[in-house]
Amino acid sequence: MLRHRHGDDPDFRLCHYFDLIAGTSTGSIIGSFLSIGLSVDEIITIYLRLGHDVFQKSFWRDGKIRERYDDELLSEHLRAVLGDYTAIGSKKLHTGLLVITKRLDTGSPWPLGNNPRGQYFKAPAGATWISNGEYPLWQVVRASTAAPTFFSPEKMKVGQSATLEPLEGEFVDGGVSPFNDPSLQAVMYTTMKGYGIWRQAVAGGFGRYGQ
Repeated sequence: MLRHRHGDDPDFRLCHYFDLIAGTSTGSIIGSFLSIGLSVDEIITIYLRLGHDVFQKSFWRDGKIRERYDDELLSEHLRAVLGDYTAIGSKKLHTGLLVITKRLDTGSPWPLGNNPRGQYFKAPAGATWISNGEYPLWQVVRASTAAPTFFSPEKMKVGQSATLEPLEGEFVDGGVSPFNDPSLQAVMYTTMKGYGIWRQAVAGGFGRYGQ
């Protein structure tokens, strides 16, 4: 419908229209694929292949002692599509992206986005924490999809320094946070001062056709 509204341009993508796409869990896969410029038809094709390959039942996996599905197969599919976009802060993304995951070892929701005005998007010199913009996009999505009993948690390095051992956090599906539906977090992300995205959207935003 949007493509038709904008002159039936065959190169039209949803990332050209929306200034921000937010996703949790499986929605983070869709959101990230849209943000790098894939068409809906392309995403459906990839999704069907991913589902067929990843969700294979195994006698050795019951969801109690061991997670039901092989997370490495999911990671392979995500890296195959998102591998060229090495970080969530990459300028190769065509629109704003917000992915919700939850850090298991602290119990805190982690909204990770590519807004360059964000408070934690870039770490100052000498900082011991990893900036949001540096996290590999495929790994952020993998963390957001790590549904308990279905996939194992995703470990991501969250801190480092010359004198200390790298600090890792364990991340699970954002669906076990209050933001299974990321709409409220997206509103906060666009309006709260700490994120600073609203001024950017008003100034022109990311989307080619966006308002």
